[in-house]
Amino acid sequence: MKQRYISTQIKAAVKVNTERLYFNWQLGRDLVERKAEEKWGKGIVEQLSLDLQNEFPDEKGFSARNLWNCQNVSYSKLHFSSFLKINTALSVPQKDIVLI
Repeated sequence: MKQRYISTQIKAAVKVNTERLYFNWQLGRDLVERKAEEKWGKGIVEQLSLDLQNEFPDEKGFSARNLWNCQNVSYSKLHFSSFLKINTALSVPQKDIVLI
């Protein structure tokens, strides 16, 4: 029983972390897309950070620095996905792509 309970706790923690990572990636993606579409300036990240911190004062991870990191990771992921699609179209084997 104890081991089953511990296993359940671990699975729950992994699920929560997975969902939070996905949320952060989506947040970063939204910032990238909206800044491109609507020509938002740098101030939007700082304002969104303040808004999220005010709305969810007990939560961590809504600093402006973290939001910039979310955006940068999402931006890199968007470009890397495009890179993979182009390489696939050119028939470059996936095993030849090296991640640094």
